[in-house]
Amino acid sequence: MKRFLFLIPVFCVVAMTVIFSGAATINNSSFDIEDLHDNGTITIFTDVPSVIIEQHKSVTSGQVRLVGKDWSKFNVSVDNIDGNFTIEVELKGEKQTLQANRINSELRVELPADFQNGSLLINTYAGDCKITSNVSCSKMGLSTYSGDIEVVGATANEKISLTTYSGSITGRSLAASAIALSTASGNIKFDRLDVGKEGSFVANSMSGNVEIKDMVAYHVAIDSISGNVKCNIPKNFNGAVVARTVVGKIQNNYHNLPEANIQTSSDNSNTATDSIHIYTITGAITIKD
Repeated sequence: MKRFLFLIPVFCVVAMTVIFSGAATINNSSFDIEDLHDNGTITIFTDVPSVIIEQHKSVTSGQVRLVGKDWSKFNVSVDNIDGNFTIEVELKGEKQTLQANRINSELRVELPADFQNGSLLINTYAGDCKITSNVSCSKMGLSTYSGDIEVVGATANEKISLTTYSGSITGRSLAASAIALSTASGNIKFDRLDVGKEGSFVANSMSGNVEIKDMVAYHVAIDSISGNVKCNIPKNFNGAVVARTVVGKIQNNYHNLPEANIQTSSDNSNTATDSIHIYTITGAITIKD
């Protein structure tokens, strides 16, 4: 099946050993993100087994804190170029100790309240990424090689990209102009996902289920090999719905999709512009209003 394009996070596989020129080495467990440009970028490469991201209205200056009894086992470097921050948190010893769960530490990233025009990019080697409050920014990219991504709420003016090789991507709410979710061996599950009428939503899962309870998206591509797919058709949808599976079953609870496993349209006129494509090999597909 040619349409299966799984985005393996190659950039996560590479060990975080980059040394940034001109970067300042931090000898304590917390530091402020001062002089951040209004539309600046915060880029973080980390070996810490857990990353917590939050944003509160009362916070005017961002801060990064390395907490837990093993915080001193990491080297931290910070590079500020024209209000754009690159932060590296690297384990001093072998990374195998991370996978053996012998490291007790957590990286807390507190974004300033006025970060709506900024970009947040986080790559973690073997840890979970959690957004524990509603976060707003312009662009967001979270990637982990071995860990889960959990999101309470995230809104981006442009794109949200969440990628994990061995873990699930779950949460309450995502909203952006474009959303891309990818996992090799984990589930994708959200209560609400909103890209608007003109935005796009792409989800790839090899061996996990994809479930979106309330999907506001009119340009959608969902691929899964052995996982089940469950989603709704948004209101005022005007276009083609393609739901195909090789050996799985299709349950059609959408009144305007009369026949499953073939291309159908809720409006056969030339004005149809929307499209939803769902493909699986062995997984079941459930479509609902």
